[in-house]
Amino acid sequence: GHQCKLTAVSPGEGGGSSAGVGGGGSGATAPRTCSHLDSEVPCHDTELGWWSSSMGCYVRLTTPQPPADALVWDGRTDGDGAIYDCAVPSPGLLGGSVVYTFWAASAPAGPDPAVMAETAVASMDLKPVSIGIVPEDKPGSVGLVGLPVWLWVANPTAQSWGPITRTASAGGVSVTATAKVSWVRWLMGDGEVVVCRNKGTVYEDRFGKADSPTCGYRYTKQGTYTVRAESHWVVSWSGMGRTGTIPVQVLGSTRITVGELQVLTTR
Repeated sequence: GHQCKLTAVSPGEGGGSSAGVGGGGSGATAPRTCSHLDSEVPCHDTELGWWSSSMGCYVRLTTPQPPADALVWDGRTDGDGAIYDCAVPSPGLLGGSVVYTFWAASAPAGPDPAVMAETAVASMDLKPVSIGIVPEDKPGSVGLVGLPVWLWVANPTAQSWGPITRTASAGGVSVTATAKVSWVRWLMGDGEVVVCRNKGTVYEDRFGKADSPTCGYRYTKQGTYTVRAESHWVVSWSGMGRTGTIPVQVLGSTRITVGELQVLTTR
């Protein structure tokens, strides 16, 4: 007829990790992992709930909730937090777990929406922009010192320019992310940088020696240059009552040759 109330205090979190998105490419996001007694365990179990590193058990909302006069509420009124199950992996006991209930003001375990957003970004498979440039990257195409170089994004797609939307789901919840290029940083290969917040203008022969009205450059020295287009994406995500943004950079490159016009004078 006696009842005991037990409180367990952990010194801190541990065991959960994830790889972020950023740097020079879209990259795949590493799956989140959790651990228990030096062994890896899934961070989510469809039956037991989400793993809590601080509590050392799987946590799920108790369904149905105990009556208001149950001791586990410890006198708290309706609407003040909720009661949760704690399932500790323990093979051979109660079908593989020891379950007890506890009160918490908010869910102590669950998916990290930021990590799920990164998973959504990884599934986008973002690509570098296809570089449009004059002079072109092909044999026999040579620009001239002092003449305009046109820069543009050729044949943009959802994966190279956006917008592109993907959703990541786990355990009955989901996060949706939408990505689009905000600006392109053109590294011209001679130490100079051109920033364009648009796709640029496609060059046509009728434009002649005119400057690009949207995105261009002029070289001051002859040479062969590696031109890099660093597209800067902004990913906006929302889900589970939270929102955020993730910056992503994707890099593409090409090579062009710039010569110098020689003037021959005779007497």
